[in-house]
Amino acid sequence: MNVHQFYVNLFSNKQNRLYRINGIQGVITLKKYFLSVFIFIFLTNILFSSLTFAESIDSNQGVAVVVNGERVYTDTPAEIRNDRTLVPVRGIFEKMGADVQWDESTQKVSVSYKTKTIKLQIGNTTAVINNVAAKMDVAPVISNNRTLIPLRFISENIGMLVRWAPETRMAFITDPAYEGVLPEKTVLGFTTNDYKGDNFSYNSLAENYGSIDSIATFSYGFDENGNIQMTGESQAATVDLANKKGIKPLVLIHNYVGGQFNRDVSHQVLSDKAKRTKLINSILDVTTREGYEGVNIDIENVYWYDRQNYTDFIKELKQQMAARGYLTTLSIPAKDGDYATNSWNGAFDYVQLGQYADQILLMTYDEHYFGGEAGPIASLPWVERVMQYASQTIPSQKVLLGIGGYGYDWSSQGSRALPFSGIEELLASKNIIPSWDAASKSPYFTYYQDGIRHEVWYENAQSISIKTDLVIKYGLGGIGLWKLGYDNSELWDVINEKIG
Repeated sequence: MNVHQFYVNLFSNKQNRLYRINGIQGVITLKKYFLSVFIFIFLTNILFSSLTFAESIDSNQGVAVVVNGERVYTDTPAEIRNDRTLVPVRGIFEKMGADVQWDESTQKVSVSYKTKTIKLQIGNTTAVINNVAAKMDVAPVISNNRTLIPLRFISENIGMLVRWAPETRMAFITDPAYEGVLPEKTVLGFTTNDYKGDNFSYNSLAENYGSIDSIATFSYGFDENGNIQMTGESQAATVDLANKKGIKPLVLIHNYVGGQFNRDVSHQVLSDKAKRTKLINSILDVTTREGYEGVNIDIENVYWYDRQNYTDFIKELKQQMAARGYLTTLSIPAKDGDYATNSWNGAFDYVQLGQYADQILLMTYDEHYFGGEAGPIASLPWVERVMQYASQTIPSQKVLLGIGGYGYDWSSQGSRALPFSGIEELLASKNIIPSWDAASKSPYFTYYQDGIRHEVWYENAQSISIKTDLVIKYGLGGIGLWKLGYDNSELWDVINEKIG
């Protein structure tokens, strides 16, 4: 998905004001490529829709386990047998804090946790729980020299809470005592100060600080030598307010140069270790000097062949930031699979980045963008495909769902972006009752101005409420809102209900 950074004129009563939109263009910039991807997805959906549930989970690929909010990686994959998930006993249950004992001579394993001890034997469907026999649907097995035992049966019988998400093939195992101390869902708000007197983001933070956990200030770009430079007006007041309210401020570093996310500038820095080091030192300096608690890297439009260079940069940055107690967070393009040579998102290796970054905001907005054809800002099916892929490749608690608090107005004369307030004013001035697209779960409407047809797609409280349900469904870390100042009270009502 291509991301655009641009400025558009929005109407106010007294004057036009410039607003910045940071979003994601559709992956599809060529109609032929779009058609091929559409056909592939269409045929794939037809194929998978014909499978029964049992058949769809009978493959042993991609089964993941999350214990107390943390994704667990084992050297032997989980398996599904007789519709039951079997997992490596030590890799999973020791992570829970259980004591695991194995007797090679009898091929028996025991799992002890708090007041419960469960004994099992390879190939035997009878378990013994505190000396009482109990029947299982599937027996323990040995696979790749590892003992695999039934996950749900053991977890529930030692007092764990178990939830299975078939869409992502993920099992969530939580100790009831840990339930109350699981990491709270994060609300990240992006802020800007594009011109002197631009206080929209600041005012939103001042009004809604009780619902916000962190901010990322669109503050600094960098040149081809790794020197950082402030863009727009200073956000010192916003950072100061965040610190006073107990909100974590993150300095956002971007490669928006000369009216675009400049891939040549980023290539010159990412491909040169000395320049990467210079940029990292500059980030450390500004983070310390200006009272930030971490960084948000928003380097976009990266050449696909800079994939390893970008990963190396994040790894090196993380090492230096963590040593000083600072957070390393990323804003990266949304994608529903790893297309390593894709011109827009190929440079972003979800698996590797998930190991190094503390938090990753996926820019699940601008599915349809201002320079393309009219359509949903972020249709639910597309966003869900992205979350399915992300939750299988990145520790889910690190993932933030990107929310776009705006809409686009397309016409033959061009297009413009509208914040929530602009959309509300337009609906009122034209006396329009908006329509609802059931497939994408998005609102839209059309109107005529000076004989020109306009088509508007946007987000509202209803569409955002539906998408925020994915945070719970996929065990995500929270949401990121582009941007503070585009919002309204109805959006914050949704956020407080679903995320707070």
